[in-house]
Amino acid sequence: MLRFFSLTLLPLFVLFCSPASAEDPVVFHWKGSKAGHSIELKIVGASYRKDRHEVVGLNDPDTRKMKIDGRSPWGVEGVLPEKELISFELKWDGVVVPVPEALWKDCFNLHLHPYKEPAMMEPGELPFIKITEDGKQIIFGFDGADASFAYAVTWVLTQKGEHARWIEPMT
Repeated sequence: MLRFFSLTLLPLFVLFCSPASAEDPVVFHWKGSKAGHSIELKIVGASYRKDRHEVVGLNDPDTRKMKIDGRSPWGVEGVLPEKELISFELKWDGVVVPVPEALWKDCFNLHLHPYKEPAMMEPGELPFIKITEDGKQIIFGFDGADASFAYAVTWVLTQKGEHARWIEPMT
């Protein structure tokens, strides 16, 4: 029993999520370890600030033409977002592993939910985080926005910086 506990529950999961007001940043902070590797992920979200972005097509009748910083935004259609991600930090064994902005900067209104241990989650509940058996990849996902703009994003991040993401509309 003790071996099961130490091997299964050894990863340390930490979350700090305390938005005191709409202006305060929301920080999703997770730490885990497996196969001798320690991994730390910190995602910071905040209220959307238009002055940080170039927006085109906001008033176009075809709302799909709207672009934020030259990209189609996830989580909005024809309106400005309420929330944006402002940083996405990854450390593997204490070493910073860059995550390109192209993999996260267009994800708006992301729900930075508190993390739950997998045994406490409902099927399909987000966020989820899994470390591969060799400790060299993490797979995790969140949902974003609501109603017709809802989406789910899944990232695969690696120790070597070979990252990928998938986004699916949830409508």
